[in-house]
Amino acid sequence: MTTDNTALAHTNSNEERATSPVKDEAAQPENHARAFSRILRHDQGTPSESTTAVNTGPKSRINPDDHRFVRLITIGVAFAGLVAFAISFVALMEVASWLGLPEWMHWAVPAFIDTAILVYAGSILIHKTRGEKTWQS
Repeated sequence: MTTDNTALAHTNSNEERATSPVKDEAAQPENHARAFSRILRHDQGTPSESTTAVNTGPKSRINPDDHRFVRLITIGVAFAGLVAFAISFVALMEVASWLGLPEWMHWAVPAFIDTAILVYAGSILIHKTRGEKTWQS
């Protein structure tokens, strides 16, 4: 009885392999966009055309070039930078106390490290703006 079942199992799997589409793009999840674009081209009456129609959907309501949008993003980045600096400063002051530095020098560790990060980032921006290599910085 088990011999018949295993024989049927091998036959079914071989039949499934023979009947399953190997190159069916709609069946493969990584190619669904390609299959969708072919459907769009077919609906447009040009099934043999080599270009692909892109449906972008409704227009965006946010204009990325609007000065108000740029100002809002700039304020958000500045706020996030200040919060990150404050967290870093407090955490590095705790590291300074953990290192056993005198209490009057706790501010020096975050000031040194955060200032160095800002200076190095600024020097990279300067080199990049000048068109120079930035690997030294």
